[in-house]
Formats: sequence, structure tokens, C-alpha cells
Amino acid sequence: MSFEDYISGRQEAFKNASSEGRSELPIGKYQGIINEAVIKQSEKDGKYYVRFGILVEGPTHVGFKTSVLHCLSKPDPGKTDRIGYLKTDLKTLGVELEDITKIRDALEVVPDRRIDFEIWKKGEYINVSIKKLILEEGPVGTSVKPEQQNKAPF
Repeated sequence: MSFEDYISGRQEAFKNASSEGRSELPIGKYQGIINEAVIKQSEKDGKYYVRFGILVEGPTHVGFKTSVLHCLSKPDPGKTDRIGYLKTDLKTLGVELEDITKIRDALEVVPDRRIDFEIWKKGEYINVSIKKLILEEGPVGTSVKPEQQNKAPF
């Protein structure tokens, strides 16, 4: 069968398929790898953000991408300063940072780290939370707290 004959059999499905892209990741717990850790400036409001890009490795939706954003700017009046969440995520990823001016250097070591993360909803917002660092030396799915990362298992 020629390619033209083969592909013409897919015309109806293609015609009716959505072009809206992939659906969002459903609420749940996942494992993934940090494939990007960068500082970005928003074109909309000019604020700076740390973005952790995450590539899903399982247990479902392998290959989907999501991200965690942390605003580096001072909060708007009356809003809570959430920079502590960035510090917590860095610590979870095994990065101890006390001087925020060294953030660019700290982010350089983050890519390729495997994590457990969770997608959850609060009100109308969907959130992504980094939960644990995954030991690369251990069996797949073995999680470890950062303070245990360099300790011998015996």
C-alpha cells in the first residue's frame, strides 16, 4: 500500500481532531526530571521569575511538560511574600542558598535532577509542588530527603 493510500484512511480522524494541543496534566503525583532552571523576565509585568521546567517520566503522561514558577519580585501591597517557597524548593533539590544574589550559579546545578512532584488545585489555580529528590543510584522511585542524599545506605 502506498503512503498516499495509507494516509487517506486517516483523513476523517484528522479532520475531526482538535488542534488545541495537549491537555493539561491531571491532578496527581508524578515523577520527572528538571530539564530547565532559568531566570525569566515577564513581558507582561516586567517581574523576574525562576522557572523550573519539568519533563514527566511517570507513572503516566510520560513526555508531558510542566513547570514551577517562583516570583523574585517584592509582592504587591497586601500580598504574601512567597520567596520562601523558592528557598524550600532549592533545598529539596539539594541546593543550599543563603545569598539570593548567587541564584544564577545555584540554578546551574539543578537540571537533570529527578524529582517526585505533585499537581494540585486550590480554588481556580493549578499548582505544581516539588516534593522530593529521587536517588539516581537507587531503584527507580526511591526518594530521599536532601540531607540524606550523600549518606551511605548502611
